Amino acid sequence: MQALTILLLGSLVLHPARDLVEVETTHDRVVLTFQFPSPLLKEVDRAKETFLEISVGECARSGSVGRPLLPVRKELVEIPHGVTPTVRTDVVWEEELSIAHPILPAQPPVLKFSSIPPEFVFDREFYHARTWTPREIAAIEEVAIMRRHRVVSLKVSPVQYLPGEGKMRVVRRLRVVIDLTPEPVATSRGVAQRYLTRHSEETMAATVCNFQRQAFSDGAIGYLIITRDALAPELMPLVEWKRTKGFHTTLVPLSEISAVPTKEEIKGYIQQAYEAWQIPPYYVLLVGDANDIPAWYGDSSGYPTDLYYSTVDGDDIFPDVRLGRLSVATLNETNSSVEKIIHYEQNEWSSGDEWLDRAYFIASRDAAYHQIAESTHAYCTRLARQNGMVCDSLWTYYQTGTPIDDAFNSGRGMVTYSGHGSAGGWVDPRFWSPDAESLQNLDKYPLVLSYACLTGNYTSHCFGEVLTRGSDNGALAFLGSSAPSYWDQDDIFQRYLFDALFIHGFSALGDIIEYGKFGLANLDDSLSAYYYEVYNLLGDPSLDIYTDSPHPIVVDHPDLIPSGSYSLEVQVQDSKKPVYNAFVSCLTDTISTAFTDSTGIAMVQLQTSPGDTVWVTVTGHNLRPHRSYALSAPTGVPERPREISQFAPLGNDPNPFRDETRIRYYVPYRGEVSLQIYDSSGRLVRRERWTRAPGYHSFVWDGTDSNSSTLSSGIYLCRLEISGISLTKKMILLK
Repeated sequence: MQALTILLLGSLVLHPARDLVEVETTHDRVVLTFQFPSPLLKEVDRAKETFLEISVGECARSGSVGRPLLPVRKELVEIPHGVTPTVRTDVVWEEELSIAHPILPAQPPVLKFSSIPPEFVFDREFYHARTWTPREIAAIEEVAIMRRHRVVSLKVSPVQYLPGEGKMRVVRRLRVVIDLTPEPVATSRGVAQRYLTRHSEETMAATVCNFQRQAFSDGAIGYLIITRDALAPELMPLVEWKRTKGFHTTLVPLSEISAVPTKEEIKGYIQQAYEAWQIPPYYVLLVGDANDIPAWYGDSSGYPTDLYYSTVDGDDIFPDVRLGRLSVATLNETNSSVEKIIHYEQNEWSSGDEWLDRAYFIASRDAAYHQIAESTHAYCTRLARQNGMVCDSLWTYYQTGTPIDDAFNSGRGMVTYSGHGSAGGWVDPRFWSPDAESLQNLDKYPLVLSYACLTGNYTSHCFGEVLTRGSDNGALAFLGSSAPSYWDQDDIFQRYLFDALFIHGFSALGDIIEYGKFGLANLDDSLSAYYYEVYNLLGDPSLDIYTDSPHPIVVDHPDLIPSGSYSLEVQVQDSKKPVYNAFVSCLTDTISTAFTDSTGIAMVQLQTSPGDTVWVTVTGHNLRPHRSYALSAPTGVPERPREISQFAPLGNDPNPFRDETRIRYYVPYRGEVSLQIYDSSGRLVRRERWTRAPGYHSFVWDGTDSNSSTLSSGIYLCRLEISGISLTKKMILLK
């Protein structure tokens, strides 16, 4: 309730270096200020005529087929429930220009089915009209609900065209006012708070121009798994791991929904969980092929889709949960898929992890359109390399690059294909389902992004299913289309998806895909709904995608805590630097979670009974998972050393040691702790400094110095200091 009041009473958001420069939200209006640069005009020849191609700043371009292709800017704007939005504009600055050639007409989207360019379409009659188009500079196109947030899609047209007279008006500075009437009703924000998660807020912040981050963004994460009954036992390791990781996980066999549930009944169950559960699902995983869990058929595409299992709030195409499917038919396939997910998230690979920071791109040899795939891959390659990934490719048109099977078998974290396809595999170059079955990439399973026709049509035994079902080979997850796809739209989708990963910092697979689809919806494009339907994820939507070898982390927390209500301080460091946004889970009979702040500290609120074990798990993007535990004191409060000097080492175990030893100590009050390790000659070989909360702590020493060099056998002295008081402990290292 309070968060909504803050949002509506007044907020000012600045957008530097963007066409949208300012957004102001008050209780009765939202005001958006745009500042557009001068248009860029380029002469192009089509069908033996000369046209002008026009672009303005960050605007997309839109138009009916055969009619002028004009710049448009679309923004999602959050508004309260219970109001009617109306739009008015204030043109602060505009220019009128005369042009010598007609503006280029929009053309039909080009399917990837054919290499023959479609016939050029030019509506000559429309170009003789003497009325300005479009008529309105700004308009609200639709209202949507995104996980209880109400948003409108605002379309702004900075260029109006008078084709019969060869004139155009260009708006350079514009104020758009969205009036909200009647006054906002007091709809319960407390209810909406249940739907907040860190990931959902990050997605909203990147897509909704006036979204305000909330103070309670450590919201619990719900995870719902719906499966064919016979497959449920194979999913228990996944359920336990997700709970350990911090997700409130519920496994539901289909028989709990009905004897033979229809797709409508399954959606109804998801919707009921979303609306009624204390912790609504944010992730939903369907387990079973289309014979077990039926596909929907898209309103826009007519092809199989899982989209409508995820649209449970409002009558729109925007998903309210992040959804994926393990399209498996047998116990072995289910077990294989589960093992791939767990091994990936727990870093249990027999082949090491050097392959995770490698991305591979495959471009079509289509004579007319190969350059679209190549330019898109080049854009994505540049982003990936800027973020430390190693990239290679196969440019099929030029017959240069790494062969597909070599890339898979040597290990790639991501594989991206753009070209022709079918349900049986990739067409140019040819790489079919039997080729996928022959891969030898044990424990090196990539995320596969397939921008091609039909490779994700899971109602048949499709290419994506073959890759994800492989027991000792194949893919971790697969994004592909169940229908014919299009060159330009695939290009936009792919670019936005890589923007999500490398510019906006999304790492959960479901959020990455959602932002990619948002890129299409944010264009004035009739195919946006089509793309929401046909591109489906065969995999776990909660997967955090590695773009680097996992970084080892150092986690500190008290080993012994009071029973009852307690705030556990967990500190996370990576290479002696604080880790921001690490996810800390504490598991007892219940799950308690928090994210680390900029200092690397998470405060987890616990309620324990005497003798409880608190299992602590820390995960995060490109981090090696950490697992440890704390004990709840049977007497309610841990016994403390009698004197402050007793804070220092209480012992190390084992001692002597070969690989590592755990140094345990007690801190009576919050303060800076200094640990120094000296060799027998008195030379300082290792120094650590931390700020520690009161309680029992430990440090694992692996027998290395401050430069991570392995030390030789011998006697070492551990010196621990706090507030000028110190104590020394002797340790013996054996090699």
